[in-house]
Amino acid sequence: LPRIDTSHDWTPAEAVALLDEVTAAYANLPQWVEEENRFTLRRDIQTGQPLPAELEDAPWGEAQANGLRAAWLLEPRAEEYPIGTRLTSRLLIHNAGNLTVVFVANTFNQTGGSARDAKGAEIDVSGIYWTTLGQMTVFRLAPGEFCEVWAPGFGIGTPNPNDEDWANVRIGAWIQAKAGDAVTFTPSPLSLNGIRGNGGADGDPAWWPEFIMGRIDLEMPLPTAAADREATLRRLVRELYGTEPSPEEIAAYAADQSPAAQHPIAGKELLRTRAQHRRNLSAFTGNLQSGPTEFRVDAADPDATRKPRVASGPGNRALGEKARLVIVQKSVNDRRVNEAHLIFTSGDPYELKLPDGNDSYTVAWEPGKSVLWIAEPGSLHNLDFTDPSQIKETHLDFASLTNVSDALREALRPALEARSAPPAASTP
Repeated sequence: LPRIDTSHDWTPAEAVALLDEVTAAYANLPQWVEEENRFTLRRDIQTGQPLPAELEDAPWGEAQANGLRAAWLLEPRAEEYPIGTRLTSRLLIHNAGNLTVVFVANTFNQTGGSARDAKGAEIDVSGIYWTTLGQMTVFRLAPGEFCEVWAPGFGIGTPNPNDEDWANVRIGAWIQAKAGDAVTFTPSPLSLNGIRGNGGADGDPAWWPEFIMGRIDLEMPLPTAAADREATLRRLVRELYGTEPSPEEIAAYAADQSPAAQHPIAGKELLRTRAQHRRNLSAFTGNLQSGPTEFRVDAADPDATRKPRVASGPGNRALGEKARLVIVQKSVNDRRVNEAHLIFTSGDPYELKLPDGNDSYTVAWEPGKSVLWIAEPGSLHNLDFTDPSQIKETHLDFASLTNVSDALREALRPALEARSAPPAASTP
Protein backbone atom coordinates (compact mmCIF):
# COMPACT_ATOMS: atom_id res chain seq x y z
CA LEU A 1 0.00 0.00 0.00
CA PRO A 2 2.76 2.56 0.70
CA ARG A 3 3.96 2.06 -2.86
CA ILE A 4 0.63 3.22 -4.31
CA ASP A 5 1.66 6.88 -4.54
CA THR A 6 -1.18 9.09 -5.79
CA SER A 7 0.82 12.33 -5.73
CA HIS A 8 1.81 12.02 -9.39
CA ASP A 9 0.79 10.29 -12.60
CA TRP A 10 2.17 6.81 -13.18
CA THR A 11 3.61 5.54 -16.42
CA PRO A 12 1.92 2.46 -17.88
CA ALA A 13 5.07 0.42 -17.22
CA GLU A 14 5.03 1.36 -13.52
CA ALA A 15 1.37 0.43 -13.15
CA VAL A 16 1.84 -2.87 -14.96
CA ALA A 17 4.83 -3.80 -12.80
CA LEU A 18 2.91 -3.21 -9.58
CA LEU A 19 -0.16 -5.10 -10.80
CA ASP A 20 2.04 -8.03 -11.80
CA GLU A 21 3.46 -8.19 -8.28
CA VAL A 22 0.05 -7.94 -6.64
CA THR A 23 -1.33 -10.64 -8.92
CA ALA A 24 1.59 -12.90 -8.07
CA ALA A 25 0.60 -12.61 -4.41
CA TYR A 26 -3.14 -12.95 -5.05
CA ALA A 27 -3.77 -15.14 -8.07
CA ASN A 28 -7.53 -14.52 -8.24
CA LEU A 29 -7.19 -10.75 -8.56
CA PRO A 30 -7.74 -10.66 -12.37
CA GLN A 31 -10.99 -12.57 -12.03
CA TRP A 32 -12.25 -10.26 -9.29
CA VAL A 33 -11.39 -7.22 -11.39
CA GLU A 34 -13.10 -8.74 -14.41
CA GLU A 35 -16.23 -9.35 -12.35
CA GLU A 36 -16.04 -6.06 -10.45
CA ASN A 37 -19.69 -5.31 -11.16
CA ARG A 38 -20.98 -8.59 -9.71
CA PHE A 39 -22.86 -6.72 -6.95
CA THR A 40 -24.89 -4.84 -9.56
CA LEU A 41 -26.65 -5.80 -12.76
CA ARG A 42 -24.31 -6.73 -15.60
CA ARG A 43 -24.80 -4.57 -18.68
CA ASP A 44 -24.32 -7.40 -21.16
CA ILE A 45 -27.08 -9.84 -22.06
CA GLN A 46 -26.60 -13.61 -21.97
CA THR A 47 -28.36 -15.50 -24.75
CA GLY A 48 -29.71 -19.04 -24.87
CA GLN A 49 -29.32 -22.11 -27.06
CA PRO A 50 -31.74 -24.69 -28.49
CA LEU A 51 -33.09 -27.17 -25.96
CA PRO A 52 -31.44 -30.56 -26.60
CA ALA A 53 -33.57 -33.68 -26.86
CA GLU A 54 -32.17 -35.17 -23.63
CA LEU A 55 -33.63 -32.27 -21.62
CA GLU A 56 -37.13 -32.37 -23.06
CA ASP A 57 -38.27 -34.71 -20.28
CA ALA A 58 -36.65 -32.73 -17.44
CA PRO A 59 -39.01 -32.02 -14.51
CA TRP A 60 -40.40 -28.84 -16.04
CA GLY A 61 -42.80 -26.81 -13.96
CA GLU A 62 -45.88 -24.97 -15.17
CA ALA A 63 -45.07 -22.42 -17.86
CA GLN A 64 -45.91 -18.75 -17.44
CA ALA A 65 -48.22 -16.98 -19.90
CA ASN A 66 -45.19 -16.04 -22.02
CA GLY A 67 -43.95 -19.64 -22.09
CA LEU A 68 -41.12 -19.29 -19.56
CA ARG A 69 -40.64 -22.36 -17.34
CA ALA A 70 -37.98 -23.90 -15.08
CA ALA A 71 -36.67 -27.33 -14.15
CA TRP A 72 -34.37 -28.18 -11.24
CA LEU A 73 -32.72 -31.32 -12.56
CA LEU A 74 -30.87 -33.79 -10.33
CA GLU A 75 -28.17 -35.91 -11.98
CA PRO A 76 -27.46 -38.68 -12.56
CA ARG A 77 -31.14 -39.33 -13.14
CA ALA A 78 -32.37 -42.61 -11.70
CA GLU A 79 -35.44 -44.19 -10.12
CA GLU A 80 -33.49 -45.30 -7.01
CA TYR A 81 -30.60 -43.84 -5.03
CA PRO A 82 -28.71 -45.45 -2.13
CA ILE A 83 -28.18 -43.58 1.14
CA GLY A 84 -25.16 -41.30 0.79
CA THR A 85 -25.69 -40.52 -2.91
CA ARG A 86 -24.56 -37.08 -4.07
CA LEU A 87 -26.51 -35.56 -6.95
CA THR A 88 -25.37 -32.66 -9.06
CA SER A 89 -27.94 -29.93 -9.56
CA ARG A 90 -28.80 -28.25 -12.87
CA LEU A 91 -31.15 -25.26 -12.82
CA LEU A 92 -32.65 -24.89 -16.30
CA ILE A 93 -34.82 -22.08 -17.71
CA HIS A 94 -36.64 -22.66 -21.01
CA ASN A 95 -38.76 -20.49 -23.28
CA ALA A 96 -41.58 -22.75 -24.47
CA GLY A 97 -43.60 -19.83 -25.84
CA ASN A 98 -43.79 -17.86 -29.08
CA LEU A 99 -42.23 -14.59 -27.89
CA THR A 100 -38.66 -13.71 -27.04
CA VAL A 101 -38.39 -13.32 -23.24
CA VAL A 102 -35.92 -11.25 -21.19
CA PHE A 103 -35.46 -11.67 -17.44
CA VAL A 104 -32.92 -11.18 -14.64
CA ALA A 105 -31.48 -14.24 -12.86
CA ASN A 106 -28.75 -14.74 -10.30
CA THR A 107 -25.94 -16.91 -11.64
CA PHE A 108 -25.72 -18.71 -8.26
CA ASN A 109 -28.80 -20.04 -6.47
CA GLN A 110 -28.95 -21.66 -3.05
CA THR A 111 -30.64 -25.04 -3.07
CA GLY A 112 -33.60 -26.00 -0.92
CA GLY A 113 -37.13 -27.25 -1.10
CA SER A 114 -39.49 -29.73 0.51
CA ALA A 115 -39.79 -33.51 0.43
CA ARG A 116 -42.51 -36.00 1.41
CA ASP A 117 -42.76 -39.77 1.56
CA ALA A 118 -45.43 -41.96 -0.02
CA LYS A 119 -47.82 -41.33 2.92
CA GLY A 120 -47.42 -37.56 2.66
CA ALA A 121 -45.23 -37.25 5.75
CA GLU A 122 -42.65 -34.48 5.56
CA ILE A 123 -38.99 -35.43 5.13
CA ASP A 124 -36.47 -32.98 6.52
CA VAL A 125 -34.42 -31.05 3.95
CA SER A 126 -31.45 -29.44 5.69
CA GLY A 127 -29.75 -26.63 3.81
CA ILE A 128 -26.11 -25.60 3.78
CA TYR A 129 -25.46 -21.93 3.13
CA TRP A 130 -22.58 -21.24 0.75
CA THR A 131 -21.12 -17.73 0.50
CA THR A 132 -20.56 -17.93 -3.25
CA LEU A 133 -21.18 -14.58 -4.93
CA GLY A 134 -23.51 -14.73 -7.90
CA GLN A 135 -24.09 -12.01 -10.48
CA MET A 136 -27.44 -10.51 -11.38
CA THR A 137 -27.52 -11.14 -15.12
CA VAL A 138 -29.98 -10.39 -17.91
CA PHE A 139 -30.87 -13.37 -20.09
CA ARG A 140 -32.66 -13.25 -23.44
CA LEU A 141 -34.27 -16.46 -24.69
CA ALA A 142 -35.78 -16.75 -28.14
CA PRO A 143 -38.66 -19.24 -28.58
CA GLY A 144 -37.35 -22.77 -27.99
CA GLU A 145 -34.11 -21.68 -26.31
CA PHE A 146 -32.91 -22.47 -22.78
CA CYS A 147 -30.18 -21.34 -20.41
CA GLU A 148 -28.64 -22.74 -17.25
CA VAL A 149 -27.67 -21.06 -13.98
CA TRP A 150 -25.56 -22.66 -11.29
CA ALA A 151 -26.72 -24.26 -8.03
CA PRO A 152 -25.13 -26.66 -5.51
CA GLY A 153 -26.12 -30.30 -5.46
CA PHE A 154 -28.20 -32.50 -3.16
CA GLY A 155 -27.29 -35.37 -0.85
CA ILE A 156 -29.52 -38.32 0.07
CA GLY A 157 -29.56 -39.31 3.74
CA THR A 158 -28.07 -37.80 6.89
CA PRO A 159 -25.16 -35.37 6.37
CA ASN A 160 -21.74 -36.45 7.59
CA PRO A 161 -19.90 -33.44 9.11
CA ASN A 162 -16.54 -35.19 8.69
CA ASP A 163 -17.00 -35.96 5.00
CA GLU A 164 -14.44 -34.19 2.80
CA ASP A 165 -16.06 -35.18 -0.48
CA TRP A 166 -17.94 -31.86 -0.74
CA ALA A 167 -15.46 -30.62 -3.34
CA ASN A 168 -16.48 -33.41 -5.71
CA VAL A 169 -20.20 -32.55 -5.58
CA ARG A 170 -20.79 -29.43 -3.53
CA ILE A 171 -23.87 -30.20 -1.44
CA GLY A 172 -26.36 -27.40 -0.90
CA ALA A 173 -28.99 -29.46 0.92
CA TRP A 174 -29.51 -32.98 2.28
CA ILE A 175 -32.79 -34.79 1.68
CA GLN A 176 -32.79 -36.78 4.91
CA ALA A 177 -34.77 -39.77 3.72
CA LYS A 178 -34.43 -43.33 5.06
CA ALA A 179 -33.89 -46.57 3.19
CA GLY A 180 -37.21 -47.71 1.76
CA ASP A 181 -38.72 -44.21 1.44
CA ALA A 182 -40.50 -43.23 -1.77
CA VAL A 183 -39.59 -39.53 -2.04
CA THR A 184 -41.32 -36.69 -3.84
CA PHE A 185 -38.97 -33.71 -3.81
CA THR A 186 -40.14 -30.21 -4.79
CA PRO A 187 -37.34 -27.64 -5.14
CA SER A 188 -37.65 -24.06 -3.96
CA PRO A 189 -39.00 -21.56 -6.50
CA LEU A 190 -36.51 -19.73 -8.68
CA SER A 191 -36.72 -15.96 -8.19
CA LEU A 192 -36.50 -13.80 -11.32
CA ASN A 193 -37.50 -10.55 -9.69
CA GLY A 194 -35.56 -8.02 -11.70
CA ILE A 195 -33.14 -5.41 -10.42
CA ARG A 196 -33.37 -5.26 -6.60
CA GLY A 197 -36.68 -7.15 -6.88
CA ASN A 198 -38.57 -4.05 -8.12
CA GLY A 199 -40.70 -5.73 -10.74
CA GLY A 200 -43.87 -4.13 -12.04
CA ALA A 201 -47.10 -5.80 -13.08
CA ASP A 202 -48.78 -7.01 -16.28
CA GLY A 203 -45.60 -8.31 -17.87
CA ASP A 204 -43.92 -4.90 -18.03
CA PRO A 205 -41.49 -4.90 -15.07
CA ALA A 206 -39.68 -1.72 -14.10
CA TRP A 207 -36.22 -3.26 -14.48
CA TRP A 208 -36.32 -3.47 -18.29
CA PRO A 209 -36.60 0.26 -19.11
CA GLU A 210 -34.09 0.95 -16.33
CA PHE A 211 -31.71 -1.55 -17.89
CA ILE A 212 -32.13 0.07 -21.30
CA MET A 213 -31.32 3.50 -19.83
CA GLY A 214 -28.21 2.07 -18.22
CA ARG A 215 -27.13 0.67 -21.58
CA ILE A 216 -27.76 4.04 -23.26
CA ASP A 217 -25.48 5.65 -20.65
CA LEU A 218 -22.61 3.81 -22.31
CA GLU A 219 -23.35 5.73 -25.54
CA MET A 220 -23.28 9.20 -23.96
CA PRO A 221 -22.92 11.84 -25.22
CA LEU A 222 -25.32 10.93 -28.01
CA PRO A 223 -24.02 11.83 -31.47
CA THR A 224 -25.57 14.43 -33.77
CA ALA A 225 -24.36 13.26 -37.19
CA ALA A 226 -26.90 11.12 -39.05
CA ALA A 227 -24.44 8.29 -39.76
CA ASP A 228 -23.35 8.13 -36.11
CA ARG A 229 -26.95 8.18 -34.89
CA GLU A 230 -27.78 5.29 -37.21
CA ALA A 231 -24.80 3.31 -35.87
CA THR A 232 -25.87 4.02 -32.27
CA LEU A 233 -29.43 2.80 -32.87
CA ARG A 234 -28.27 -0.30 -34.73
CA ARG A 235 -25.81 -1.20 -31.96
CA LEU A 236 -28.34 -0.64 -29.20
CA VAL A 237 -31.15 -2.66 -30.78
CA ARG A 238 -28.79 -5.45 -31.79
CA GLU A 239 -27.39 -5.84 -28.27
CA LEU A 240 -30.74 -5.53 -26.48
CA TYR A 241 -32.95 -7.54 -28.82
CA GLY A 242 -30.65 -9.55 -31.06
CA THR A 243 -32.34 -8.02 -34.13
CA GLU A 244 -31.90 -5.04 -36.44
CA PRO A 245 -34.06 -1.88 -36.39
CA SER A 246 -36.33 -1.39 -39.36
CA PRO A 247 -35.33 1.00 -42.17
CA GLU A 248 -38.14 3.31 -41.06
CA GLU A 249 -36.83 3.41 -37.48
CA ILE A 250 -33.31 4.12 -38.68
CA ALA A 251 -34.42 6.91 -41.00
CA ALA A 252 -36.57 8.59 -38.34
CA TYR A 253 -33.89 8.52 -35.63
CA ALA A 254 -30.97 9.46 -37.89
CA ALA A 255 -32.84 12.47 -39.25
CA ASP A 256 -34.14 13.70 -35.88
CA GLN A 257 -32.37 17.00 -35.21
CA SER A 258 -35.04 18.39 -32.86
CA PRO A 259 -33.99 20.20 -29.65
CA ALA A 260 -35.33 17.30 -27.57
CA ALA A 261 -33.19 14.79 -29.49
CA GLN A 262 -30.08 16.87 -28.83
CA HIS A 263 -30.82 17.40 -25.12
CA PRO A 264 -28.67 15.13 -22.87
CA ILE A 265 -31.66 13.95 -20.77
CA ALA A 266 -34.57 14.19 -23.20
CA GLY A 267 -32.43 12.60 -25.92
CA LYS A 268 -31.82 9.55 -23.74
CA GLU A 269 -35.53 9.19 -23.07
CA LEU A 270 -36.38 9.45 -26.78
CA LEU A 271 -33.81 6.80 -27.64
CA ARG A 272 -35.09 4.54 -24.85
CA THR A 273 -38.65 4.90 -26.16
CA ARG A 274 -37.54 3.97 -29.67
CA ALA A 275 -35.60 0.96 -28.37
CA GLN A 276 -38.09 -0.31 -25.79
CA HIS A 277 -41.41 -0.48 -27.59
CA ARG A 278 -40.87 -3.42 -29.88
CA ARG A 279 -43.15 -6.31 -30.72
CA ASN A 280 -42.57 -10.00 -30.04
CA LEU A 281 -40.73 -9.49 -26.74
CA SER A 282 -41.87 -10.09 -23.17
CA ALA A 283 -39.96 -8.77 -20.13
CA PHE A 284 -40.64 -11.08 -17.18
CA THR A 285 -40.45 -10.71 -13.42
CA GLY A 286 -41.63 -13.23 -10.84
CA ASN A 287 -40.97 -16.78 -9.65
CA LEU A 288 -40.67 -20.00 -11.62
CA GLN A 289 -41.51 -23.30 -9.96
CA SER A 290 -39.79 -26.48 -11.08
CA GLY A 291 -41.74 -29.69 -11.27
CA PRO A 292 -41.16 -32.40 -8.60
CA THR A 293 -38.66 -35.25 -8.76
CA GLU A 294 -39.64 -38.72 -7.53
CA PHE A 295 -37.30 -41.53 -6.50
CA ARG A 296 -36.91 -44.40 -4.04
CA VAL A 297 -34.15 -44.63 -1.44
CA ASP A 298 -32.09 -47.80 -1.06
CA ALA A 299 -29.77 -48.87 1.73
CA ALA A 300 -26.25 -47.48 1.62
CA ASP A 301 -23.94 -49.08 -0.92
CA PRO A 302 -21.47 -51.26 1.05
CA ASP A 303 -18.87 -50.75 -1.70
CA ALA A 304 -19.17 -46.95 -1.70
CA THR A 305 -15.90 -46.41 0.16
CA ARG A 306 -14.03 -48.50 -2.41
CA LYS A 307 -15.45 -46.89 -5.55
CA PRO A 308 -13.28 -44.52 -7.60
CA ARG A 309 -13.37 -40.82 -6.77
CA VAL A 310 -13.75 -38.40 -9.65
CA ALA A 311 -12.90 -34.71 -10.10
CA SER A 312 -13.97 -32.72 -13.16
CA GLY A 313 -13.87 -29.20 -11.73
CA PRO A 314 -12.19 -26.95 -9.17
CA GLY A 315 -11.76 -28.13 -5.59
CA ASN A 316 -9.43 -29.35 -2.85
CA ARG A 317 -9.62 -33.13 -2.49
CA ALA A 318 -7.89 -35.56 -0.15
CA LEU A 319 -6.09 -38.43 -1.92
CA GLY A 320 -5.07 -40.04 1.35
CA GLU A 321 -3.33 -38.96 4.51
CA LYS A 322 -0.29 -37.48 2.77
CA ALA A 323 -1.53 -36.01 -0.53
CA ARG A 324 -4.21 -33.67 -1.84
CA LEU A 325 -5.38 -32.69 -5.31
CA VAL A 326 -5.96 -28.94 -5.71
CA ILE A 327 -7.63 -27.63 -8.89
CA VAL A 328 -8.21 -23.90 -9.50
CA GLN A 329 -9.91 -22.29 -12.50
CA LYS A 330 -8.99 -18.76 -13.59
CA SER A 331 -10.16 -16.30 -16.25
CA VAL A 332 -7.36 -15.38 -18.65
CA ASN A 333 -8.68 -13.07 -21.38
CA ASP A 334 -11.44 -15.18 -22.98
CA ARG A 335 -10.11 -18.50 -21.65
CA ARG A 336 -11.08 -20.54 -18.61
CA VAL A 337 -7.71 -21.89 -17.50
CA ASN A 338 -7.51 -24.94 -15.22
CA GLU A 339 -4.48 -25.20 -12.94
CA ALA A 340 -3.88 -28.33 -10.85
CA HIS A 341 -1.25 -29.50 -8.35
CA LEU A 342 -0.56 -32.48 -6.15
CA ILE A 343 0.19 -31.14 -2.66
CA PHE A 344 2.10 -33.36 -0.23
CA THR A 345 2.60 -33.15 3.53
CA SER A 346 6.33 -33.23 2.76
CA GLY A 347 8.01 -32.40 -0.52
CA ASP A 348 7.40 -29.97 -3.35
CA PRO A 349 4.05 -29.64 -5.16
CA TYR A 350 3.70 -31.36 -8.53
CA GLU A 351 1.92 -29.55 -11.38
CA LEU A 352 -0.68 -31.38 -13.49
CA LYS A 353 -1.41 -30.21 -17.02
CA LEU A 354 -5.16 -29.87 -17.66
CA PRO A 355 -6.97 -28.48 -20.74
CA ASP A 356 -8.86 -25.19 -20.66
CA GLY A 357 -12.60 -24.95 -20.17
CA ASN A 358 -15.39 -26.54 -18.17
CA ASP A 359 -15.99 -30.31 -18.26
CA SER A 360 -12.87 -30.76 -20.40
CA TYR A 361 -11.19 -33.47 -18.28
CA THR A 362 -11.72 -36.14 -15.64
CA VAL A 363 -9.27 -36.93 -12.85
CA ALA A 364 -9.96 -40.25 -11.10
CA TRP A 365 -8.35 -42.30 -8.36
CA GLU A 366 -9.11 -45.39 -6.32
CA PRO A 367 -9.11 -45.03 -2.51
CA GLY A 368 -6.00 -46.44 -0.90
CA LYS A 369 -3.91 -46.32 -4.08
CA SER A 370 -1.24 -43.77 -5.01
CA VAL A 371 -2.11 -43.52 -8.71
CA LEU A 372 -3.94 -40.61 -10.30
CA TRP A 373 -5.61 -41.03 -13.71
CA ILE A 374 -6.13 -38.00 -16.00
CA ALA A 375 -8.43 -38.36 -19.01
CA GLU A 376 -9.43 -35.85 -21.65
CA PRO A 377 -10.85 -36.34 -25.17
CA GLY A 378 -8.46 -38.66 -26.97
CA SER A 379 -5.81 -38.74 -24.24
CA LEU A 380 -5.16 -40.77 -21.09
CA HIS A 381 -2.21 -40.83 -18.69
CA ASN A 382 -1.59 -41.64 -15.05
CA LEU A 383 0.69 -40.41 -12.28
CA ASP A 384 2.19 -42.76 -9.73
CA PHE A 385 2.93 -40.62 -6.65
CA THR A 386 3.97 -43.43 -4.30
CA ASP A 387 7.28 -41.56 -3.96
CA PRO A 388 6.51 -37.79 -4.13
CA SER A 389 10.15 -37.07 -5.00
CA GLN A 390 10.00 -39.31 -8.08
CA ILE A 391 6.53 -39.13 -9.62
CA LYS A 392 6.14 -41.45 -12.60
CA GLU A 393 3.96 -40.35 -15.51
CA THR A 394 2.76 -42.87 -18.10
CA HIS A 395 0.71 -42.26 -21.26
CA LEU A 396 -1.74 -45.05 -22.02
CA ASP A 397 -4.14 -46.48 -24.57
CA PHE A 398 -7.60 -46.69 -22.99
CA ALA A 399 -8.71 -49.51 -25.27
CA SER A 400 -5.89 -51.80 -24.14
CA LEU A 401 -6.21 -51.29 -20.37
CA THR A 402 -6.56 -54.62 -18.61
CA ASN A 403 -5.23 -53.90 -15.13
CA VAL A 404 -7.85 -51.42 -13.92
CA SER A 405 -11.30 -52.03 -12.48
CA ASP A 406 -14.46 -51.71 -14.56
CA ALA A 407 -15.61 -48.90 -12.25
CA LEU A 408 -12.45 -46.90 -12.96
CA ARG A 409 -12.80 -47.45 -16.70
CA GLU A 410 -16.37 -46.14 -16.59
CA ALA A 411 -15.31 -43.13 -14.53
CA LEU A 412 -12.71 -42.19 -17.16
CA ARG A 413 -14.74 -42.98 -20.26
CA PRO A 414 -16.84 -39.75 -20.52
CA ALA A 415 -13.79 -37.49 -20.66
CA LEU A 416 -12.13 -39.60 -23.35
CA GLU A 417 -15.16 -39.35 -25.59
CA ALA A 418 -16.26 -36.17 -27.35
CA ARG A 419 -18.60 -34.13 -25.18
CA SER A 420 -21.79 -33.01 -26.89
CA ALA A 421 -23.60 -31.34 -23.98
CA PRO A 422 -23.67 -27.50 -24.14
CA PRO A 423 -21.85 -25.59 -21.42
CA ALA A 424 -23.67 -23.87 -18.58
CA ALA A 425 -24.52 -20.18 -18.94
CA SER A 426 -22.49 -19.12 -15.74
CA THR A 427 -19.87 -20.66 -13.25
CA PRO A 428 -18.97 -19.09 -10.09
